[in-house]
Amino acid sequence: MIDTTLEKIWERYQNKYRFLVLASRETRKLIEAVAEGRIETIDNPYRLGVLRTIRGEAEDDIVEVVPEEQVEESLEEEKPLATTD
Repeated sequence: MIDTTLEKIWERYQNKYRFLVLASRETRKLIEAVAEGRIETIDNPYRLGVLRTIRGEAEDDIVEVVPEEQVEESLEEEKPLATTD
């Protein structure tokens, strides 16, 4: 049994969708590792994926989407890396 509540999860991960994406990615990694024989487990990989995410052990490699306006503003502010004088 998972020793936490949804409220505690939402406090830690203020964006519940980010938590769900992290948990599903971690679970997918575990399922692939078990299928390939890299790890052996007697526990349910779905449960392990959620637990690892709750403990903060899941990798957070989610790319943030930046609004187009911010991208345009940052491009306008960029200065050349080198000058030819």
